[in-house]
Amino acid sequence: PKHFSLTIAISIWLTGENDGDSSDESVVPATKTLQAVANQCCGESEMREIQCTVETAGVVNVQSSTGRRSQLYSFKYGMSDGSNMGGASRAAAKAIHAMLRKRIVDKCGYFVR
Repeated sequence: PKHFSLTIAISIWLTGENDGDSSDESVVPATKTLQAVANQCCGESEMREIQCTVETAGVVNVQSSTGRRSQLYSFKYGMSDGSNMGGASRAAAKAIHAMLRKRIVDKCGYFVR
């Protein structure tokens, strides 16, 4: 049910050939990088029982006029014990997401849209 979790999507412009998930073990997939940032933000939150799972959503989108590529990522927030997210928990998840979004831009150098 929806009240057990909160899912927010972010589209990120891909800036290089190594962006996105890769089968090449020497390349750190963007999903792993984003998951590490999400874990860090959740750990810094006052409500440490909130956790976030990052997944790619769909395929890489190529803008027809410019050729720029973007990938949609899904950030799913929930309680670590699987319990219902109440109003305070949902507000905390949104605060974590705002911190995460800023950190993706400031520290990782990604462009979000």
